Amino acid sequence: MTREPAETRPRGSGAVRDPRLRAVTAWACLVFTIGTGLHNFVVLDVDLMVRTMVLAGATPERASADAAGFLSGLQLVGTLFVLGNAVGVLAHWLDRAWLFWFVVVVNLGQAAGVVLVPVESLEAAFQLYGPLGLVPTVVTDGGALVLVAVLAVSYARTRVPWGRRVQPAPGRRGAPRR
Repeated sequence: MTREPAETRPRGSGAVRDPRLRAVTAWACLVFTIGTGLHNFVVLDVDLMVRTMVLAGATPERASADAAGFLSGLQLVGTLFVLGNAVGVLAHWLDRAWLFWFVVVVNLGQAAGVVLVPVESLEAAFQLYGPLGLVPTVVTDGGALVLVAVLAVSYARTRVPWGRRVQPAPGRRGAPRR
């Protein structure tokens, strides 16, 4: 099997596909996969759901009755993010536009947690687990927001998935004049 060159130039473009951006994306997706898995199956439990619902104003009886259903729904969504971020790890090996856009969509969804996760949920996690209970959410949701911003800036500057601008060599068409 042959390895692709370190940088490949998309046809008709003044940009190259940058393996460093793909490597950063792959590592970030690996961290998000692990962090979301920890959050989904270690931090999220019935006690956390009950505490969150009570902090949000539900009666303890109502919270206890509804917690299992909410937990199942949240764990289903979390599992989808685990799987989506696991696919994003493929960026280390695959230089494909579809993968770029897949990573953007998955991480936009995960970054939405920055505004969608209720404060009561964070407070409940802190009360039950201390500061460590907040780490998976902060790392995965906040990190996804940062990753989406980096990918968006890269794309906006180059109009190429996984791209970066290159300066033409002096004397070549489009090179800056001295």
